[in-house]
Amino acid sequence: MTVRYIWPDLVQAWADRDEAMVDEIWDDVITDLDSDYAAYTYVSASASERNL
Repeated sequence: MTVRYIWPDLVQAWADRDEAMVDEIWDDVITDLDSDYAAYTYVSASASERNL
């Protein structure tokens, strides 16, 4: 997954504490993964691995 094209916008939204924009950008990223279920399982699995 390449996020380079949205990185500056994401960093700016994070710095501005603009949760709505962060959510919008995140939704765009996970939508590119595949179906809603595939995106959910990918994101869930990634989050679980980080919490180990």
